[in-house]
Parts: sequence; C-alpha cells; structure tokens
Amino acid sequence: MSEDPSLTRALARLHKHSTPKELRAVYETHTSVTVTRLAAATGRSNGWVSKQLHRADTRMRPRGYRKRTPATPIAPPVLGPSPTVLRHRLSQRLAELRNHAGLNQTEAADLVGVSPATVMRAENPQESPTKHLLRTLCTCYEAPPQVCDELLQLWKDSRAPAWWTRQDLRVFGSRQTELGLRADARRVHGWSDRLVPELVQTAAYAHTIEAARGTEEPAEMAVAVLMAAQRRVRRRGIDQRYVLDEAVIRRRVGGAQVMDEQLTVLRTLAERGRIRVLTWDSGHCIPESPFELCSIPPLDETALCFPPFGKVYLGEPPPSAHPLSFFQNTMANLWERAQGPEATVALIENARTQLSGAGTVSTSTFTT
Repeated sequence: MSEDPSLTRALARLHKHSTPKELRAVYETHTSVTVTRLAAATGRSNGWVSKQLHRADTRMRPRGYRKRTPATPIAPPVLGPSPTVLRHRLSQRLAELRNHAGLNQTEAADLVGVSPATVMRAENPQESPTKHLLRTLCTCYEAPPQVCDELLQLWKDSRAPAWWTRQDLRVFGSRQTELGLRADARRVHGWSDRLVPELVQTAAYAHTIEAARGTEEPAEMAVAVLMAAQRRVRRRGIDQRYVLDEAVIRRRVGGAQVMDEQLTVLRTLAERGRIRVLTWDSGHCIPESPFELCSIPPLDETALCFPPFGKVYLGEPPPSAHPLSFFQNTMANLWERAQGPEATVALIENARTQLSGAGTVSTSTFTT
C-alpha cells in the first residue's frame, strides 16, 4: 500500500531544527508515524525526538503501537449524541429531579451529607458526578427505579470517548464543549461578517486561519478536527443556513486558489438555498459579532455560539447579554433582507472573478 502523500510532505518539511510544536503536529495528525521515523526525518536521535514530543505535551502512543488496517470494511459508526451532549442532558435531569423534589442545592447537599459545591459540580456538564453520588441523589430526590436506571445509563454513556478521540484527534480546552454541541445540532443557523463559517470552510481556507492565530493548538490538528466535524455534520444531514456579509466573499484569505475553492463550495451551498449574502447596500444594520443558533434535540435547547470567541451558551445567555429571542429575531431579519439564491450565486461568481488574480493576503488582517 502506498504511503499517504500528505504524510510524505509533512515528513519532508521537518529538519534538524524543527520545533516541538511542529513535531507534535506531525505525530498527532498521522497515527502511522513513529518516533523512529521522526528521528530519521530530522536527522536526530530517538531520545531527542521523544524529549521534544514530551516538551510539547504530546499525547504519546504506547510502545509498539501500530495502526492496523482492517481486513473487512467497518460499518459506519452510530451517530448518536456525543458524550458532551449526554453530560449536558445528565446535568439537566439532575436539576429537574431536585427542583421536582422542592429542594435547592444547599438543601439537597444537607440531606445527602456533602457540600453545596459538590451538588453544584454534579449539575455542571463540565464535571461528572461519581456513580455513588448519582445513586445517592436519586434516592434523596425519591426518583423511581426506572428513572434512576435511566440516569445511570446516561452517566455511563457520557463517559465514553468523544467522537474525535475515536478518530485519534485532539481537541483542546473549552473547544471540546463548543465542538461537541455544534457538531451534534439538528439545525445550525448563523450570521458572519468576518470569515466563512467553520462548518462550511475548506481545509485550505481553515488552515490559513489557524496558522495565523498562532495558538498552542497545531494548525494541522485543528484543521483535521474541523474536517471531521464537517463529515459528522454531513452524515447527520443537519439543516444549515447562513447569512454572510458581502465582505466575507470579497475578503482575500490565502491565495487565489484557496479563495477559488472556498467560493466554489459557497456557490454550491447557495444553489441549495443554504447560503445568502447580505449586500453592502442593503441598508440593514448588522449585528456586533458573528453568531450561530444550534438546535440540539436531546437537550430540547438552543445553543447560542460565538465562534470567533469560542463561547457557547445553552439556553438563555447571561443577563449582561441580549436574550436568546433577540438573536433568533435578528437571524430571521437577516435571512429576509439577504439576497436570494440566484442573486447570491451571481455575487459569489463576481467575487471569484475579482479575486482570481489576487495574491496572498497578510493573515494579520483577519485574525480574531
């Protein structure tokens, strides 16, 4: 079997003075790469490469690990809710049971014999209660046996590896919650005045943005995760609808080829009625920042996401922000005032013509 061309190119870019971050990106993106191969590509020893990988906080594979190609095709994975969604559902159910019992968190803590902070953490989707605490809370709330069994199964399923982990991908920090909710939505409607929405970006467009951000997360890994999320979204067949400011299709991100590929994707989506462009002369006052409204059926909630800032609110935002209804009404007005499919396709084609001869733009002009 011939080697993956992308792996060959990645190894060829390594050299004697490659940074720990560059080595980590190749190692974590390509699961067939070993420390020995990285040592050969850099002209260094295995010990030096291992030291650099550990310095970069790399998730190391066990010694002797080798990714095996199955002899028979594997059935496509069941696209059930992600552990992120299940943890939110578990926290919801615990809060519902406590409220039904007529208790606040402090009163529940006193009855169970734990601190209020422990009950608060149990109802926090970022945390996870122990199995013993979950059983104790169910008893305290006088939950029926079938409800207790339901929550225990939910607790067990919520501890399973995330879909990106099963694909040997790594998601950093708070990005796990944001990605876990957005990729499991049944409907995503959004507005963007800066960049193409992440769930419809091409790999080259996304790589240009990630490389410009200069974060701890390797650009190659971030792009691989995003492409996996897009595949999950397509398999789930979610309802995607985006309104883009005209600046999005006319802003040069990367070179001419990068933009041509991205605009081709946008044109296809426009023809399907999933993308509309709000022109500069529409006279409509645009929102302060890009946002997405994600409907998540298992939670019976709408998540409000702000992709540029990595923030996500399930249900109503904090009192300091606009209510959820404000963003829902804003999205409806934007969709109404934006150009229809034919006019949007014409605008995208016009942008392709104007940008076809453009060179690469400095990424510092669009970093968030």
